Amino acid sequence: MQASGNIRDAANASADADLNAFHLLFKDISLIQSDRMAAKLANQELIIPEFELALLDSGRLRLTTDSIHIDALRGLLDTGSFSLNGSIAHEKFTPTQVNLSIDAKALPLEVPDTLAVLLNGDIKITGDHRTAAARVEIVLLEGVYYKDVKISLLQMATSRQRTVAPAAEPASIPYFETLTLNIAVSHRQPFVVQNNLAQLEISPELKIGGSLVHPIVK
Repeated sequence: MQASGNIRDAANASADADLNAFHLLFKDISLIQSDRMAAKLANQELIIPEFELALLDSGRLRLTTDSIHIDALRGLLDTGSFSLNGSIAHEKFTPTQVNLSIDAKALPLEVPDTLAVLLNGDIKITGDHRTAAARVEIVLLEGVYYKDVKISLLQMATSRQRTVAPAAEPASIPYFETLTLNIAVSHRQPFVVQNNLAQLEISPELKIGGSLVHPIVK
């Protein structure tokens, strides 16, 4: 690996990297493996020759000058599993066409000291000509919110609160600003709230439409 230039003017720096037999492991688990990875930065242009990556034990990623292909990427997360397949066409790494499929089974999501959720998910994202759509089906297998809430009635009575919240800036994600949503959320078991204020069972049946910037809950 070689690089030269001024760190205060990184756009005009130059660099050349060539990695042979690259292998990244975590606790003897193979994460990423490639026979060769190379990149070159010169004249404000990043050049990455075509290469292939082996992801985990089964998946493969192939990067070409105009596309990224993901084939049979599978993995385990605690008691759950996930898989990812699809492709993204691009022009200088700006997406122009997307076809991705993500499947999750018994996937655990946890916020420490707050909530724990187990869910199934089926996500399909397709797009062309700078517009994209996401079809998502989520099944809540089980979930619990258990964080206690601390409320001071004196503080609520004496503190001033803003009556109108400031307008939020819309999300700006290249190509996905116009992503339309078709999300269905159902449940197998109720979502449980157990804290110092409530003992509740919630059975969610939701439809979420609109766009990524302006979602609409139905």
